[in-house]
Amino acid sequence: MMKRIIYILFIGLIYSSLWSEGNVRYIDKPFTLNSIKVLGQGNTFVAEAHGLEAFEFNPAGLVEEDSFTLVNINMNLIADIFQLNDDLLAAFNDMKGLDKSVLSPGDLIFLLGSENVQSIVDALLSQTNIPPEGSNYANGFGLSPVFSTGFVKNGFGLGFAMNLDSVAYGSDILTTKFTNVLTSTLMVGYGLNLDLGIISLDVGAGFRPMYKIRATSGLDPFLSLIPGAESTNDDSGLKELNYSTGMGFGWDIGAKVHFMDLTAGLALIDMFGTTIAFSDNTYEGISDGKFIGDQTNSTDYFTPMSIKLGVSYNPNMGILNSIIDPVLAIDYRVLIANESTVEDYVDQGVLWNNLSVGFNTEFFSFIDLRAGLNQGYVSLGAGIDLWIIELNASVYSKELGTHVGDRQQMGAGLDFIIRF
Repeated sequence: MMKRIIYILFIGLIYSSLWSEGNVRYIDKPFTLNSIKVLGQGNTFVAEAHGLEAFEFNPAGLVEEDSFTLVNINMNLIADIFQLNDDLLAAFNDMKGLDKSVLSPGDLIFLLGSENVQSIVDALLSQTNIPPEGSNYANGFGLSPVFSTGFVKNGFGLGFAMNLDSVAYGSDILTTKFTNVLTSTLMVGYGLNLDLGIISLDVGAGFRPMYKIRATSGLDPFLSLIPGAESTNDDSGLKELNYSTGMGFGWDIGAKVHFMDLTAGLALIDMFGTTIAFSDNTYEGISDGKFIGDQTNSTDYFTPMSIKLGVSYNPNMGILNSIIDPVLAIDYRVLIANESTVEDYVDQGVLWNNLSVGFNTEFFSFIDLRAGLNQGYVSLGAGIDLWIIELNASVYSKELGTHVGDRQQMGAGLDFIIRF
């Protein structure tokens, strides 16, 4: 089994390197399951990695525990929720001639009515082009839902994930651009445990074939799909967009060392970089099963290799562990990229940009409260685990600029999991 995995990894690496030779490369976002649980605790998970999330943070976590995720559906809203609340409140007060300071559930239902849809659209558009107070950049608005399923058994992991990353930025309705990337990923990995006496060592490797559909457009194609929303061109639609489709292969290795209540983790994610070589395609072609276009284009998207380090402390509380089970974790990421070969590379070499601290406390084995500091920004989360059903919620931020405070992007998410 291990020989086959290594062989597939090698072929995938050679394929990606040869296919993209000579093309212009742009930074592509790394693979993510957008785990609401992990985002709520500061996006720290390298030392604690287990389950399908091990494919994102550390494949050595495939050794940790057996699990079968029947379905994991999460919805991430990319928005400054404070600015959004203020804009919706102002719209409601303007329509009703009131001066309320808080929106009630009934007020939200009123705003969601079809006759008020333009007020909702305007509030969302302000996220794309109006910076929050104290910021030079707009937050951006978008949705990033993820569906995943799979299992981990005796160190072997197999899963599938589909992720839509749809985000809009711009200075006004005419210049705002929607970037949409639909990614389908197969996750295959294997990990094993080595007992070294006073310490225990886990090692693992993962392989991720990916297929992506990319389309960038203005707002008209999407506004035209919303009844009551104003667009400048009623004839525009999803069929008129320019699509690109491509494939790539990412692979990762990792290790975890356990000593008493401490765990340290190290992972190399997207080893040697992961390139997606795109070809031009059409809506009709994709609908007809033409997954790769006839003509390759001169643009590739490249995810640089990252080195992820993590340490966690989970104190043994004895008989109290069934009542309270705290975990403190710290992660640090080092991005390996050559800015001379990637067009839009942003150097995030500052300490805070790469550091994450997270805290998770489980009460009575089914209630979780989480908090963290991700790239200098506070995150908060909570979860409840009822036998095979798990629910999580979080509010979080990340830094898109070169220094903390340059370009904060806030988001919030919910997920629903059925896991055995």
